[in-house]
Amino acid sequence: MRGFIVGDPGMGDKYSREHQENDQQWTKDGSFKAPTHETERIGNAADGLIGIFYGSNMGKAVLKF
Repeated sequence: MRGFIVGDPGMGDKYSREHQENDQQWTKDGSFKAPTHETERIGNAADGLIGIFYGSNMGKAVLKF
């Protein structure tokens, strides 16, 4: 899933319970994986940070050192 725009201000109220139940189940059974972009080694940290601003990575930026 990527981002989307909600035009109906009541949409959150309509679907929040269903969303919570689905999200909890998907996280529990492993069918939903949050995308991450991993940068390895502290020496490459600047490249990982620059990648955030240029949009060259997708998901949560993680530095493994």
